[in-house]
Amino acid sequence: MPRDANGNIVAPKSQHRVIPVEELRSNYAILQSKRTACELQHWCISLVVVSIFFSALALILTGFMIVKPAIVTQNFLEADCEVITTKHLGRRECKCGGFTNDDPYCMSTYSCLQIRVAYTTKDSVYNDPWSRSIPLPDYSFENETEYGNIADTYEDGTKYGVLFENELQMLSTSNECSFSACKSDSRMNKIDVEHFRNKWGEPSKTYKCFYNPNNATQVISEKKFKKVHIFHALFWPSAILVISLVSYCLVRRCHNEDKKAKRVQNEMRGISSVRKPNFVIDAKERNYMRPIQTESGPIPFNFTSTPVGMSAYDGPCTRG
Repeated sequence: MPRDANGNIVAPKSQHRVIPVEELRSNYAILQSKRTACELQHWCISLVVVSIFFSALALILTGFMIVKPAIVTQNFLEADCEVITTKHLGRRECKCGGFTNDDPYCMSTYSCLQIRVAYTTKDSVYNDPWSRSIPLPDYSFENETEYGNIADTYEDGTKYGVLFENELQMLSTSNECSFSACKSDSRMNKIDVEHFRNKWGEPSKTYKCFYNPNNATQVISEKKFKKVHIFHALFWPSAILVISLVSYCLVRRCHNEDKKAKRVQNEMRGISSVRKPNFVIDAKERNYMRPIQTESGPIPFNFTSTPVGMSAYDGPCTRG
């Protein structure tokens, strides 16, 4: 080790060029801009990936929860319904757990209410060439014990069916019930069922309804979803998904172009881009953690008391 005249160890001369403070400031500004641009690219990529995931998830959920039941009832026709009879088919068990209940395994019961209605349509009866009235084909109920022994179409054009609250109730597992309520408190379910019966199930009461021309026994009191709901359920998630995919491709392309330009620049300087992986060296180069010489001497990597303390930076740029 080299020593001075007094025998003290003398530090070896630095192999790096001494950088003036003014030049160091300009280099620091360039370094900060590079790091900011790199961070921005990675944040954009992360944001776009999250947007792609949630838009795809929203498209799947709205497809099953809105589009699927809405398409089934789009061909339903309007008619004037009259209540014939109202029956209670006993109690049904249901799962009341979900997002609005603290207990996901909650079980409850409700009274299965069935409302039978009669309605008349213009196309219920058609005539043959000899002007003889012929009823339309019969779509009788499959389960006579629950629906009763009634035909859905008679010669006078009157049709009979079971009234459902909406398309969701008609497509549910309890499709023999006109209405179902499933809350943790069965007394609240009873109140909801009675409210529906008073509104739609009073004998001889008439109101507008919608029936299935392909199955006259299916009648709903109102359409929960219309065409505008189908449009919004499909358009917005699809639009966000497409925009996110295009944005992801553009951001990734810009990111790859920057990496390619840096690789070409290194090759022009004679720096090989193919090397054995070394985590420490790779982290230093990616974070621009090279030792910087100043008039006061070299700045170590763990030095954080000066503006050049960005050598300890461990941000998204380390991920390439």
